[in-house]
Amino acid sequence: MRFISSEPFYVNYNKMATMYRVKIVPVTSTIEENFALLSIDTLKKKINPLTKAILICKSDTPIGYLYTEEELRQFKEFVIQHYLFLREEEVYQEFAYDDAKYYSVLKIEGLEKHLLIIDLISKRYSMYGDWMGCITSKNQELISCILKFVQVRLRSLSLVQIATEVTVDTSNTCFKEVIREYTSRWNNLLEGLNQINDVQCNRS
Repeated sequence: MRFISSEPFYVNYNKMATMYRVKIVPVTSTIEENFALLSIDTLKKKINPLTKAILICKSDTPIGYLYTEEELRQFKEFVIQHYLFLREEEVYQEFAYDDAKYYSVLKIEGLEKHLLIIDLISKRYSMYGDWMGCITSKNQELISCILKFVQVRLRSLSLVQIATEVTVDTSNTCFKEVIREYTSRWNNLLEGLNQINDVQCNRS
């Protein structure tokens, strides 16, 4: 089984894939292309009969790339044609800077049976390490398989569940202050890094 993913990617992808005998096929992104991620032309070169899924993450870890609506829609025909899963992480969906607009693949009609969405409340509310989240899919066969694993060993600590119940009642206005602070830190970091010889950092 093979999954296609942009590179660089979250380091634990490789560890988890190895455990389940899945091969991750990397597609390297470059600063010259502003770290734009997977294109259809690239996917056509990487796919074979063992390919089962495409992995994307918005905003991408670790490079911070945010897919536009146009870029996401290009996946639709390709995914359906090859009967692939499009596995997307939306754990940072509130954190889009410079007036960028976050667009979810859940809005694309016709992809419902091909989508696997991962979201983490703990990321949204800076509860890093608590790992409280959810998996969303309208593919019932896929959900049935996931539930088998859930019933075997997966659960969150009771304390984390209690903390999560409190966070979901938090007003969304808090994100405005958080994004304002993160944007300030981001700008300071970019300015400092770009003052270092032979270091180049793009805004997006």
